[in-house]
Amino acid sequence: ALQLTNDSEGAYGPAWSPDGRHIAFSRGGPMEKAGIYLVSPLSGPERKVSDFPSSGVLSWTPDGKFLAAARDRPAELTGEDPSGIYLILIEGGTERRITYPKAPTGDRSPSISPNGMKRDSM
Repeated sequence: ALQLTNDSEGAYGPAWSPDGRHIAFSRGGPMEKAGIYLVSPLSGPERKVSDFPSSGVLSWTPDGKFLAAARDRPAELTGEDPSGIYLILIEGGTERRITYPKAPTGDRSPSISPNGMKRDSM
C-alpha cells in the first residue's frame, strides 16, 4: 500500500485516469483547500484542477480531458438549483453543467462508460 494524500481534510471519490497516469479526487474543507485534485499513483505532489465543490464520486471521460462531478452545495444553503452533474476540464478547470434536475432532488454519483457510449435503460 502507498499513501498518496495526507491532508487532514481527507480525499473522496478517487478515480483512475483512462491512461493510468493520474488519480483524481475531491477534497472538502475551507475554500482554499476544497476542490478537485490530481496525484500520480506513484506518489508525488498533488495538483489542484478546480475549486469545484464536490465530495462524491468522480468519473473520467474516455479521452481523459474531463471529469464528471456532482456539485456539493445543497439548494437550501446556496439558493441555487439542486445539485447537477458538471464536466470539469482537466486543463484549466472550466465547469460546464450537463444535468438540470428538478427540485427537490439532485443528481449524484456520475458514471461515464469507458467507451463513451450511452447505455440503454434496463
